[in-house]
Amino acid sequence: MERRKQLVMNAMAAALKVRRAAGITLWAPVCVYDLADQLEVEVRFVDIPSMEGMYYKNNLPAIFVSSLRPAGRQAFNCAHELGHHIFKHGSRIDKMIVQTNAQSQLDPEEFIADCFAGFLLMPKSAVERAFTLRGWDLHSITPLQLYTIAGWLGVGYTTLIHHMSNTLNLIPQSSVRDLMKISPNKIRSAHLGKDLSEDLIIVDEYWSDRAIDIQVGDLIQLPVGVLNEGDCVQFHSQDKNGPFFVGTASGRGRFYQPSTGWSAYVRVSRRDYVGRSIFRHLEEPSDD
Repeated sequence: MERRKQLVMNAMAAALKVRRAAGITLWAPVCVYDLADQLEVEVRFVDIPSMEGMYYKNNLPAIFVSSLRPAGRQAFNCAHELGHHIFKHGSRIDKMIVQTNAQSQLDPEEFIADCFAGFLLMPKSAVERAFTLRGWDLHSITPLQLYTIAGWLGVGYTTLIHHMSNTLNLIPQSSVRDLMKISPNKIRSAHLGKDLSEDLIIVDEYWSDRAIDIQVGDLIQLPVGVLNEGDCVQFHSQDKNGPFFVGTASGRGRFYQPSTGWSAYVRVSRRDYVGRSIFRHLEEPSDD
């Protein structure tokens, strides 16, 4: 038990050190792909169904992430592999990375890489601040609230639940059981009033410190009165909470709200993109 506690502390210290060195505050989200590029670690998306992630240790270190996983899982997998790099582990292929994976519990290097990923993507300061800003009580979290924060942090819904409960001790196990009864698909369906096979990112006026990253076909809900610049997203529909935009082409754009001055960049990648992460938002060449 003491050994595991020390690994957790080492992982937290390393994650916070990486954030500080990169100029990322403790209360802000982080795009792990941009961070890896800043650390001169190349990230590539590959279409290998059986693989979650791979770290290749070389003079030019590289991380490979399966393009066939949900966006939140891809980000956690990439952060996990980045943990192997930070702790100077050898090259390895991870076929499955989940919070309760028996291998992760038994292998100290896998365990510390998992913990590093959690603290890097979901530091306690960022999680608590996200709920406080919105006036949401941690003792009575709703699935939609937690889904919204997970989208801002760029992680999976269940990943955030496990991290908040098992590592940050922010929610009790009784809340975990209730929250886990509802899947992200059901949350999206209930919110939209219809089924959606793609992702939905809920953006509110408190969204800050990161771009909105989606794939072609994903939906974004924004506050009332928000307009867009660029051709990578188009207006989709509207409800009482605000407009929905859909990703239509890879590229970059911007949302802004004239009445408040709020704005956020949006970046769209091709669906199930394969290639170097630094090129994931490049506009596709026209047929002209």
